[in-house]
Amino acid sequence: MPGRALPARSAESGPNAAAGGGYDRPGTPGFCIAIHAEVNALLNAPRDTTGATVYITDPPCAGCRKAMAAAGIVRVVWPDGEFDRVRMTDWSA
Repeated sequence: MPGRALPARSAESGPNAAAGGGYDRPGTPGFCIAIHAEVNALLNAPRDTTGATVYITDPPCAGCRKAMAAAGIVRVVWPDGEFDRVRMTDWSA
């Protein structure tokens, strides 16, 4: 369903937040053992998230990008940018 929104507040910041480098590899700088706000929002969504847009405060880490893509999220928006479905899973950048 286009036009649906799934809000999430992200607490991510720092050098690894934008690219997600290290957040999903134990033992590397920036590795986070917590469930990020994006994943928490997906787990607590009151309905199917397929086709939804997620609004967050910072660029998502790699782990959250993967979780959102798997949940059918088609757009992720934060104050300084956004990913569409294709860019969310494009690891070349």
